[in-house]
Amino acid sequence: MVNTYRDGDGAVICEEFCRYTIRVADWGVLLASESLFSSRQGDFAFGDQEEMGLGVRLATPLTVRHGNGAIVNSEGGRDEAETWGKAADWCAGFGVVDGRRLGVSVMPDPGNFRASWYHSRDYGLIVANPFGEKAMTGPKDDGVKPDRTEVKGATGVLTLGFGLGFFQADPEQDPPLGKVYADYLAFLGR
Repeated sequence: MVNTYRDGDGAVICEEFCRYTIRVADWGVLLASESLFSSRQGDFAFGDQEEMGLGVRLATPLTVRHGNGAIVNSEGGRDEAETWGKAADWCAGFGVVDGRRLGVSVMPDPGNFRASWYHSRDYGLIVANPFGEKAMTGPKDDGVKPDRTEVKGATGVLTLGFGLGFFQADPEQDPPLGKVYADYLAFLGR
C-alpha cells in the first residue's frame, strides 16, 4: 500500500510504502506492519506529537473506565496512571466479554529508530509513539525540548514497524502477553 503525505497546499511531503502481514497463532491473530517513509522532493521531518505512531481503540466493554478492562505494559505498569507516557516493549488492553478474555497488545518493532512511549487512556486508547519525546515525557517541562525526526533528501528512508496481537483466553487465565510478544519477535527474526 502506498500513502502520500501532503502539506496544506497539496504539495507532496513524502510517501509511505506500507506492508501488512497477518499470521494466525494459537492465542489469536498477529497483524504486523512495516512502513518505509521517503521523499523524492527533498528533506522532511516528523515533529513532536502526542497522537502519532500506531494505535487502537478498544471496544467499550474492554475499557477501564466504561467496562471491566485493564491496561498493562511490559514494565509492570497498570492502567493509564502507570502506562501513559512510559516507554515499554508492549502495552495491552483487555477485558472479559461473553465469557472470554479478549484484548490487543500494541508492540513497536525493537528495530525502530527509537523506543516508543505510550499514549494510553482508560477510556480505551493505546498508541505506541516514537515521535513524542516532549509530548509524552515532559509536556509541561520547559527543560524538555520538542523533538524533530528528520529524514534527509532523496536517499533518506525512515522505517517503522509495529505489531498488533489480537488475543483471547479463558477468563480465569492471565492473557498470553509474553507469548504474543515472543511470537512477534520470532516473526521479526529476533
